[in-house]
Amino acid sequence: MLLQESIDLKETWFSYYNLAVIQLFLNKYDKVLSNLSIAETLLKKSSIIENKYLSNIKTKYASAYIGLQQIDNARIELEEALKLDNENLEAALLTRKIQ
Repeated sequence: MLLQESIDLKETWFSYYNLAVIQLFLNKYDKVLSNLSIAETLLKKSSIIENKYLSNIKTKYASAYIGLQQIDNARIELEEALKLDNENLEAALLTRKIQ
């Protein structure tokens, strides 16, 4: 709860991304998807749009979809992640895992 309260004080894409990563480890996949959506929106509104950051968000989406057994959605996110950053090792490994 403390993390959520600190995020509410300063909304940044990175804080929502970090919260989603923690929730991913806790298998709270619906919350992961929600927080990644906020992170993605905030990143796109920021002045620091970099493909590698968006690629990392897409990869975490895929991880959550895998946890929810939504493999087709995971594939879509991984394809997007690799288009944004073809050096994203996590996305490449997850792609292999679900083939």
